[in-house]
Amino acid sequence: MKYARATSLLLLALAGPVMAQETGPTLDKIKKKGAVAFGYREASRPFSFRGEDGQPAGYSIDLCRQIAVVLKSALGLGKRVGVIPNTTTDKALATALALLSVKPEIVHVTETREGLQGLEAGQLDAYASDHLLLAGLVSTARDPAALKLSDDYFSYEPYGLMMRRDYPFQVHVNRTLSALYRAGKIVEIYERWFGSFNDVSPLIRSLYLLHSWPDS
Repeated sequence: MKYARATSLLLLALAGPVMAQETGPTLDKIKKKGAVAFGYREASRPFSFRGEDGQPAGYSIDLCRQIAVVLKSALGLGKRVGVIPNTTTDKALATALALLSVKPEIVHVTETREGLQGLEAGQLDAYASDHLLLAGLVSTARDPAALKLSDDYFSYEPYGLMMRRDYPFQVHVNRTLSALYRAGKIVEIYERWFGSFNDVSPLIRSLYLLHSWPDS
């Protein structure tokens, strides 16, 4: 039995409204330079100070860093999208970005876990992969609430279980899987590995419904 493979993005969840058309001298300067500059006092613990590694640290510094992340997102700066190279996801992502006339920084990773680590370390703003793999990845994150699965899909591909070329055997396998879908047991199995089925999009629900055909 084949299934639809939906490719999507796992994003850093950023709090706060997006500054759609807001502008001003400071925002214009940030957008032009592509960076946000903050000044700080080096000896004002715990608010701001120079850490042992020589870098700024402290309560106020952490707040400023969060502000910088939101500004970069709102102004469209420095988007870094991780993807495993030479995969169908890589090709689908390139096609989707070209159609949207968007040119983020593409960061190649070797495997899915590395994509999650890049998001958690702030080295990536998004990671592209199979939607179901991303759903499972969120459940293993240090802080799942800090991540968000995109509601947009940029490709659909068939995939399924590999079986021997034995038609009677294939019929039994397909009937068993179809029965799981019809009885709703597939939801229990889905939630065991990918999280709540209530969170999936209407499109994914429809794809699951399509596999609930009756026995002939």
